[in-house]
Amino acid sequence: MAESDVVVVSAPLNDHTRDMIGGAELDALGPDGILINVGRGPLVQEQPLYDALASHRIAAAAIDVWYSYPDAGGHGAPSALPFRDLPNVLMTPHSSGVTDHTFVGRVGDITDNIRRLDTGRTVLRTCR
Repeated sequence: MAESDVVVVSAPLNDHTRDMIGGAELDALGPDGILINVGRGPLVQEQPLYDALASHRIAAAAIDVWYSYPDAGGHGAPSALPFRDLPNVLMTPHSSGVTDHTFVGRVGDITDNIRRLDTGRTVLRTCR
């Protein structure tokens, strides 16, 4: 990370990747470094990230994935820490993957699966 200006975190969250970026990695990124997390919140340790941003040990962060999400009523903060108060943080609501292209692709997949159902073929991309 010491040789990087910008680090984009986009790994899946599992037992091997949880907390994979902590204080040491953020310190290696340095005061001009920018962290972008579009993977999962817990890939980056929450407190060390906040501390690195608040103390300007890294320049900035763009965070699209969080440590907690609102309940069904829309209540709840994305973090126990006040990231929103830091001027060097761009917060987005888990929307980095939402583009016109992905929306069109999803509509195409749904349409294709309706046609498959109608003609007795196997539906694709199912979850069980």
